[in-house]
Amino acid sequence: DSPACNCDPVHDESVLHILIDGPKYGKERLEFEQMTIFMVEEDSLKLLIARKETQDAFLDFCSKVAIKTIN
Repeated sequence: DSPACNCDPVHDESVLHILIDGPKYGKERLEFEQMTIFMVEEDSLKLLIARKETQDAFLDFCSKVAIKTIN
């Protein structure tokens, strides 16, 4: 088994890659970013989790990405 991501073989499949720049999840990421006005970036993850204003939307985004990854 290769560690390469099936959506972008240049990168290893990791949670960070999937959330931040996995092309397969671009639609979900863009919808989240437009709704919250926050970019999904490595430096912003702690903020997205900590802020009450973005917690629910970020959890929803992560859930959508997880379901798409599993299926």
